[in-house]
Amino acid sequence: MLRAGIDVSGDEEHGNHRYMAIVIGTEDCINSQMEKMGLKQLHMRTMTTRKRRKLILDTLDFSNKDILALCIRIEKKRTLAQLQKSRKHRHDPHLARTAEARFDKILWQYINGKMRDFATQHNETLVEIHFQCDADCRDFVRRVGLHPADCGNAYCLVDTVAWFNSHGKEPKGVRPMNLYADILERLKKG
Repeated sequence: MLRAGIDVSGDEEHGNHRYMAIVIGTEDCINSQMEKMGLKQLHMRTMTTRKRRKLILDTLDFSNKDILALCIRIEKKRTLAQLQKSRKHRHDPHLARTAEARFDKILWQYINGKMRDFATQHNETLVEIHFQCDADCRDFVRRVGLHPADCGNAYCLVDTVAWFNSHGKEPKGVRPMNLYADILERLKKG
């Protein structure tokens, strides 16, 4: 059975939705990653820098065929702010009101194929998977037609991927994507 987690991270300057991370994998593989770290639960904000580096960055490995970790630079706050400055969107109230939903739909179009392919390799569909997430991602998960779930091991792992990428580090095997410019361009086209 597959488990998945989705999280966002960022900072005050760039907004909380600067990066989006997604981890999807077999339950055994996800639980194994947590066991390697020797932790039952974790949240990056509660750990010291030394503990983060020692326990997590040196331990995590997402290069296994039974787990997929994506970290996507999305720059949501910046994208929506730039969109509001464009002439077309300033004069069309409907476009301004629907910008966030359109942003999420475009983002999902980019990542859907990678996740669907992974799920298919494991004889499942994305519709069957419940995405562990916190309040920051529930609207996105629902908006793209997925099922949100309470936080568990998949969420703990995805929290580490999002946090490390927002701090310029990348655990082994994470597949980075930079969709900022592509999403902005598609949004401007309407």
